[in-house]
Amino acid sequence: MKRFLFISLFISSACVIAEAQIPLHGTVATMQNNRTGARVSNAQIESPVAQPTTSDNNGRFLLRVSGVQMGHRAPLYVFPQNDYQGYVVVNEKDLKEHTLGADTVNVYICKADELDKQKAELVDLNLNNYVEKKQYDRIRKRLQQELTEVKSRSDRYREIIDSLSRISDDEGRMLKVMEEYADRLVRVNLDDIRDDDAVGVSRRKAFECALRGELDSVMFYMRDRIQLLHEAQEKKREAQKVQEAARQLEAAAKTAEQQQVEKINELIKDVMLRAQTAKAQNNHAEAEKCYLEAVNADSLNYNNIFEFAGYLYEIHEYAKAEKYYQYLLQHYEKLAKADPKVYLPDLAGILNNIGNNYSDQHEYSQAEAYYLRCLEIYEQISQENPKVYLPDLAMILNNIGSNYKDQHEYSQAEAYFLRCLEIREQMSQENPKVYLPDLATILNGIGINYNAQHEYSQAEAYSLRCLEIQEQLAQENPKVYLPYLAMILNNIGVNYSTQHEYSQAETYYLRCLEIQEQMSQENPKVYLPDLATMLNHIGGNYNDQHEYSQAEAYFLRCLGIMEQLSQENPKVYLPGLAWILNSIGANYNDQHEYSQAKEYFLKCIKIREPLYNDNPAVYAVDFYNILYNLARTCSQLEDYPSAIQYLSYSVELLDRHQEQFQQYNSKLTFACGSLSWYYLFTQEYPLSEQSARKGLDADPSQVWIKTNLAHALLFQSRFAEAETIYQELSQTIYKNNETFTQALLDDFDALEKAGAIPEERKQDVEKIRTMLRTNQQNRKQ
Repeated sequence: MKRFLFISLFISSACVIAEAQIPLHGTVATMQNNRTGARVSNAQIESPVAQPTTSDNNGRFLLRVSGVQMGHRAPLYVFPQNDYQGYVVVNEKDLKEHTLGADTVNVYICKADELDKQKAELVDLNLNNYVEKKQYDRIRKRLQQELTEVKSRSDRYREIIDSLSRISDDEGRMLKVMEEYADRLVRVNLDDIRDDDAVGVSRRKAFECALRGELDSVMFYMRDRIQLLHEAQEKKREAQKVQEAARQLEAAAKTAEQQQVEKINELIKDVMLRAQTAKAQNNHAEAEKCYLEAVNADSLNYNNIFEFAGYLYEIHEYAKAEKYYQYLLQHYEKLAKADPKVYLPDLAGILNNIGNNYSDQHEYSQAEAYYLRCLEIYEQISQENPKVYLPDLAMILNNIGSNYKDQHEYSQAEAYFLRCLEIREQMSQENPKVYLPDLATILNGIGINYNAQHEYSQAEAYSLRCLEIQEQLAQENPKVYLPYLAMILNNIGVNYSTQHEYSQAETYYLRCLEIQEQMSQENPKVYLPDLATMLNHIGGNYNDQHEYSQAEAYFLRCLGIMEQLSQENPKVYLPGLAWILNSIGANYNDQHEYSQAKEYFLKCIKIREPLYNDNPAVYAVDFYNILYNLARTCSQLEDYPSAIQYLSYSVELLDRHQEQFQQYNSKLTFACGSLSWYYLFTQEYPLSEQSARKGLDADPSQVWIKTNLAHALLFQSRFAEAETIYQELSQTIYKNNETFTQALLDDFDALEKAGAIPEERKQDVEKIRTMLRTNQQNRKQ
């Protein structure tokens, strides 16, 4: 028996360097015969200058090194785990002496006995080719023959004994040299030797010859190294002469330098203007390039760095933004410690921005830590100077509330929102022209928080208060406040739509759409994304009313905009494009146009899978949704192998990211129950049983899954177990005061039609059918 919850979600509107951390990328892989092998996951990587980490499924890892500059030592220690316990690190010495640079760090491991075996083979190979050994063998043989002849001549006898002893000593030294030589060679990974010039090519050939025991060839390829060393030393001496000449010109250069510094400062202002202009044109590549040039030209201009970090945050380049915010944080922490009255406000602002950066990445606990530090500062300085800093205190209270709301901790969010509301109501009474917009913002936030808790009447009350203010502000200054008016109209529409009051929702949505269309015509680069969101919401509202053709029209308009935006800025808009593709797929699915639905779901999964791979913490839920939807559609097309493939992956995601899924058990139950049904059609009855039991373990109240369990047992020749469940279900109320009897009979018809019932079990099926029909007739009597 199948039961589905189709996932059709729609977009809702939303309301940095002193001592920088240096990212150190690396990979862990096995090495055999001096070549790279399999990538190694779950290896522990530690360093005294970084937080420990582990390698991912592709063997990659990232350490954030702090307190060390480029070119200084950053030793690494690697500990293989699981299947690779007992392996040794081949290049352990290089890692302990690792110098921080821009290159990726390659870590190689292998079984200890394999390394020793390879060394022994290489020693033997070299010894066999070693000329002196052959000479020693000939001398030993000759001396031993002479020893037999001169045993009676004691003086010569002693000389021979001494000579043999020296030969043994020389051979021992030779063996030690060969072992040290072999130990060095077996730890070299040929894949890491660069051969992009003649010297590199000869170096690679030399190592390859050394590994074959061809030592004469090694000497041949290394024949020019002393000459090259002398040339390099000579170039160094020439450079030192140039350096000395430069010192002599230093005095004159200082004057010229000062002139250029002044010129650079003016040019930096020009480059910043170009960056701001490119930003206004949505030319993100050019804007980032200009900002980066300006910041690199003057790393002490903290205002430019702050602006650049904010821009990176706006375009969702969170990792880059964090780098600059952390730079600013370390700088202002020092300044605030030395002069708190001057620099504490700046420090608080940076802490707030870092919190925003983490919050947008759904890293809420990290965001909270920075927000609370910021709150502590604003509470302190707002007591000393409330007129200046109360607005900032209200802002951080609002941000902390939003952070809790996004974690679904609504009561904690409400506490901070209400504190913020109290401050903003006071400020708006004292100076309404300045602070009414902020009051409207917090009213909107509280309304959203109540809506998320399904307290719709309270949500409506706050949203309507916000609407009243925004309408007043939009009349006085439409260019500034029309976007905010559109936002609250949208949110009120969402509130009504959630309560299934679709006509009221439509009224507010259409008002919002009218504003969004007007603004997007005047400034498409800024307002096209909001127009797309509104079109998606209206489409969802019609879809919920089963007015599929009207929904489709709005969805397709939204799709056209999102495709355009994602081409211009894929990093920002690809997630939104995936949402609308999912919505269109759901719309076609509801119309039973399954082939078209599958087409859009496949387009969606093509976007969501890379997003998930790059950032699982953020995109796991979205990726699960599209896998589930695609499995559902494949089952409607009777493509059960594909349905099983996608649904199995979705169950794997649920298990892997339990903490990220609301109602995890419920989702797992429906996914496993559906999976058990699909397995019946592919005649994989043990897997059907396994999935059914997993679903029931997650939520035993979902009795409908027992229908699939009973079928799986029956088709595995476990008649008695199956019959017990069928008897139970025939007496259990399913819906409309009817038992599961008719649903079970319908299941048998569907399975029989699909040829999913084994020929040898058909008599058992007939017995169960007879029992079910008898129970059904008895119940009617």
